[in-house]
Amino acid sequence: MIDANAPIDEAILKAIARTLRTDDRVAEVVLISGDGTSEHKHLAVTVDPARYPAFVREADLNIQWYRNDGFTIQYTEIHTDSTDGQNVWQCRWDRQSSTHSTREHFHPPPGAGEPTDSQFPDDYRSVLSMVLAAVRARIEECWQDYEETG
Repeated sequence: MIDANAPIDEAILKAIARTLRTDDRVAEVVLISGDGTSEHKHLAVTVDPARYPAFVREADLNIQWYRNDGFTIQYTEIHTDSTDGQNVWQCRWDRQSSTHSTREHFHPPPGAGEPTDSQFPDDYRSVLSMVLAAVRARIEECWQDYEETG
């Protein structure tokens, strides 16, 4: 569910894109225009696949930011043994209207399941730092899992 009454904050999306383009973990950042109905304007961010062990085929972030300071940021990994999208690891940070939790909530991995109420920083830069720290920790976790099972 999005904050339907708040338009996308394109200026913040562009600022986030500039920051991410300087992050060596990021391979690509694309501002997707969206069709305005089923897909909204957002950033599609590809995390550098060289950062991960071989079982992670791809990893990305999708970021939407609204003018009322609402946002949704989804992190997704597709694993190599995933031919039909079944082996996906994902989580999502939200500050948006919700019928299932408070406005600020987190959908935990591995399936971005039932949300837990959360509190996030007010400034978008701090939210981005928090998310990038979580991605960094996830990359380390992937390597630990790989080394333990490899």
